[in-house]
Amino acid sequence: MANNYKLQIPVYTYEFMPVEKPLNTLFEKKEDIEKRIAELKQHKQDIMQKYIDQIANGELVPRMGKKQYRCKTLYNCGGVTIFKIENIKDEAYDWNFGVESHKIGPNCHVIIDNRKDMQHIAIERKPKAFSSPNIVKNILCETLRPLLRQEGLLIDINPQFYPKDFWDFID
Repeated sequence: MANNYKLQIPVYTYEFMPVEKPLNTLFEKKEDIEKRIAELKQHKQDIMQKYIDQIANGELVPRMGKKQYRCKTLYNCGGVTIFKIENIKDEAYDWNFGVESHKIGPNCHVIIDNRKDMQHIAIERKPKAFSSPNIVKNILCETLRPLLRQEGLLIDINPQFYPKDFWDFID
């Protein structure tokens, strides 16, 4: 029997920007600011990899608001990390002329390519787990932004669009 499962994975690109005025640098000299920004640019992916590794090792649990999301790492080497992120929720079903519920844990794949000059995140589109890949992107943003900010970095994650996709949408 042929496998008709089509994996749909939108790709996002992330970029780093230095925090303009970190709180502890209120009276910093211009040359010190330039030096700090140059160091951040040089080490931005190392800083990001530190937090990706913490997710991969289970030391950092992704969260959005008060909800936490479990992850299972499938691969983590050379700046490429592949993991599954689980969305534990209640599923209702009819039983004995009433409604019962039980916990389910649908999940989707996330691939983070943090190699030099790559900075891509691919998130599997799997509606049973998350209504949209953007939800997973928002979970990653909410988890990583405060950590990167205290390192002096801001992160912005945006969908990557391809000209063919644009014209297919227009047609």
